[in-house]
Amino acid sequence: MALDIMTLAEFKAATSHWYQMRSSGHTRLRAIDTALRNYEATPGHDLIERIKKLNGIMNATEAYVNDKETTGALKSTRDRRSEKVNQAQVLLDQATAKREYLAAVLGIERNFPAFFGHGGTREDQTAEEHLRGIISSAAKLKDYIGSSAVGKQIDMTYWSEAIDPLHRHWGNPSNSKVFQSWMRRRWEGEAPTTTLGFFRWMESIGDRRLVLEILDNNEMLCTRYQDSVGRGEFRIPIHENRLKRMHGQDELINWGTDTYKTNFGGDGWCIFVMDLSGNLYANNHDNTKGFFHSAFMGGQPVMAAGELWARNGVLYIMTDKSGHYKPGFQHLVAGATQLRDNGLDISQLQIWARHTSGGMAPKVGGLWYMSIDATGFIQSQNAAQSMLYDFGYGAGGVRNTFVGGLQANHLRSINATTEHLGSKDTFRGGTCGPRAG
Repeated sequence: MALDIMTLAEFKAATSHWYQMRSSGHTRLRAIDTALRNYEATPGHDLIERIKKLNGIMNATEAYVNDKETTGALKSTRDRRSEKVNQAQVLLDQATAKREYLAAVLGIERNFPAFFGHGGTREDQTAEEHLRGIISSAAKLKDYIGSSAVGKQIDMTYWSEAIDPLHRHWGNPSNSKVFQSWMRRRWEGEAPTTTLGFFRWMESIGDRRLVLEILDNNEMLCTRYQDSVGRGEFRIPIHENRLKRMHGQDELINWGTDTYKTNFGGDGWCIFVMDLSGNLYANNHDNTKGFFHSAFMGGQPVMAAGELWARNGVLYIMTDKSGHYKPGFQHLVAGATQLRDNGLDISQLQIWARHTSGGMAPKVGGLWYMSIDATGFIQSQNAAQSMLYDFGYGAGGVRNTFVGGLQANHLRSINATTEHLGSKDTFRGGTCGPRAG
């Protein structure tokens, strides 16, 4: 998350020492001071003017850094002058990031004027009119989250994460206090305390005050959207019919989810997505670090998404548990089929699909699933014929499992070893697994 840039007071404290203050000879250093002073005097909600002032800061800091480097003034990394240049470089980086952020906010206001209450909205607009404006602007989302005609796009409940320049989901508990605070000020009551749009309102307060006063000194959570280079770290290749991972520079070894963890499945599970080209990516599900299903592809459409349970290169379970994408059964099948076509042995693979017909979920506190033999379904296209068992699944693992409508033994979570999983023939035989260890 990009915080406010260094203040004038902070910059002066970081670039001065007892024998060398802001003397007449420090022309370039004083130019940075002036640029910072001008920036701080600009109202936070005036984004265009603040971008101009940030340009001034960037020009002044860049001139100072280049001057010191080209004149050979830096004698060592511990030299006082080096410390000044380092701080100027930090300020330059901060100002550059802040300018990019504010420019992105202006783009959001142009493309989605109703979403965040700015641009083309009357000051006396009611909440109902505001909602209608949001609906009318929603069609433009495909430019940000990808067309629904290609793959499974991110669910509409996460539109704010996809649009936000820092990919903050404003319904997330870590961030919702900020959004709700603005909503109360902008839309509730007969006399709103602000007419500013959401992002301009945040800028008028400042990131530091938002964190201190509204979030009780907690940071806002940003989803770590990856680019084409970043997501390469999480790719799981297929070699010799098994899932692999890199070991060292050029060695491939069998991959499993033993060391992974997800919020839903728990220990031994990972989250995954498959891109539209059939590449598989996997990682831990981490709320604290902002790694969710949408992170892999930067919020763009996927072929499949959910959770995996694999051991020693063999994939045993693929689920559709993804709140960000909310995939359907067809996406699970597409993912399993693509893995097979990519050379993976899926003879042991079960696909766990959520029931959507209703009536069964009340049996457990979690979700109600059916387990389907992936190979059998791909061959027969018959879900009933390929179904192994159905069960309740949630915190605490698998429980209340049914085979042929009869409740089987209470079962533990599938976590420890493949012995707990058994084989698909076990399920077909009518004794429901995974076996309790």
